[in-house]
Amino acid sequence: MNYQSQSTPQPVPSSVLHNSVDVRAQHTRAAARQAAGFANRSLKSVYRQVRNKLAWQGPAAPQS
Repeated sequence: MNYQSQSTPQPVPSSVLHNSVDVRAQHTRAAARQAAGFANRSLKSVYRQVRNKLAWQGPAAPQS
């Protein structure tokens, strides 16, 4: 008996294989989580720099 290969001659693009609504929604959620994490890290860095700058200057002298 002769068996033919089940593979296609050329690879199928992933957009055909993974084009369902569920997969797109999953990628969207993952991208949103990644963007939120980036924003969170960026804000933490900015707050840390501001806090260090204020700590370096020391307390304000009282106005009399």
